[in-house]
Amino acid sequence: HGIAINPVTNRIYVNNFDANQGYANTLTVIDGTRDEIISNITLSEGWKDLQLDAASVGLPRVAIDAERNVVYATNYLSKSVSIIDGSSGRVLSKIRLDDDNPLDVVADSRNGKVYVSSIHSISIFLAEG
Repeated sequence: HGIAINPVTNRIYVNNFDANQGYANTLTVIDGTRDEIISNITLSEGWKDLQLDAASVGLPRVAIDAERNVVYATNYLSKSVSIIDGSSGRVLSKIRLDDDNPLDVVADSRNGKVYVSSIHSISIFLAEG
């Protein structure tokens, strides 16, 4: 449900949501040159035990900071944003949004900031990488 492309590395990131399973916890990485799946990155643990529909969890989103080669993916139920190293595919950290569930995310490579909209507010934090 969320997709972003890093034009520098030609990698495509798809934040997965499985309506039949009722959870989203992976980010699929695709090599845009070979049109092949490189990996699946685990974002959140334990979602598979929750039986929810898309309307109740919100759709996961993903953003790229191409200059820093960092990927940001929303984790609605865990009220956080995963920060992923675009080179290694490793989750560097997660930023908690207090008691707010993230809806969308965008990264601004020029100023090094990441903007996250949520149910009640907009959060801003400095990009990592």
